[in-house]
Amino acid sequence: MHHAHATSTHTDPVCGMSVSHAKYTLEHEGRTHYFCNPKCLEKFRATPETFLVPPPEEHTHEAGDSREYTCPMHPEVVQIGPGSCPKCGMALEPKEVSVSDDKNPELDEMSRRFWISLPFARVVFVLSMSEMIPGRPVHAAMGASTLGWIEWALSTPVVLWGGWPFFVRGWQSVVNRSLNMFTLIAIGTGVASCPSCSLNTCRTRSEFTEEALPCISKRPR
Repeated sequence: MHHAHATSTHTDPVCGMSVSHAKYTLEHEGRTHYFCNPKCLEKFRATPETFLVPPPEEHTHEAGDSREYTCPMHPEVVQIGPGSCPKCGMALEPKEVSVSDDKNPELDEMSRRFWISLPFARVVFVLSMSEMIPGRPVHAAMGASTLGWIEWALSTPVVLWGGWPFFVRGWQSVVNRSLNMFTLIAIGTGVASCPSCSLNTCRTRSEFTEEALPCISKRPR
C-alpha cells in the first residue's frame, strides 16, 4: 500500500519564489531556509540579515499615506500624501477615493477649533451688542475700559489659535506668490485684531476684534 506524502511549499527568502523541494537548504538561527538555486543560497549565506530584515522604506510606506493627492482647483498639483495646494491653499484630495475614506482630517481639525472657539466668540458678541440695551447696564456695571479688555482677552485665543490655519496658509500664499482667499482672511483678521491691544490703552473699546471674530469663528462645512 502506497501513502501519498504531502509536499510542503516554502518561499525563497532571496528571490521570493516558491520552493517545493529541499534540494538547497541552509540552517540559520535554528530555522531552515529553502532556496530555488545555489546562487540564492550563496547570496543568503553571505549576508543573511539583508534578506531576513525588511528594509526601512517598507515600514515608512506602511505607516504613511503613499497615495497621490491632487488639488480639485489645480489638477496639475500632485504630491504623495495629504497637504495643501501651494496655489489656492485648499486641502489636497486623493486621486483615487475608496469607500473606506470616511474621515476628513482637515474637517475634523477645523471643527474642533470651531467648537472650542465658539463659546469665546459668543461672549464677545453679547458684550459688544450690550451697548444697544437701553441704559447700557453692562457698561455701567463694568466700565467701558474694563469691558474692552475683557473682549480683547476673549478674542485673542479665537483669532490666534482658532484662526491659526488661516494665517499659516495666508503666509504660504505670499511665499509662493499665489495670493488666494487665505491671504484675504489672514490680512483681514490680522489687521482687525492686532491694533486692539494698543487701542485699548487709549480708547474705551476694542472695536476691531468684533470685526475679526465672525471671519474666524464661522462653522466649517
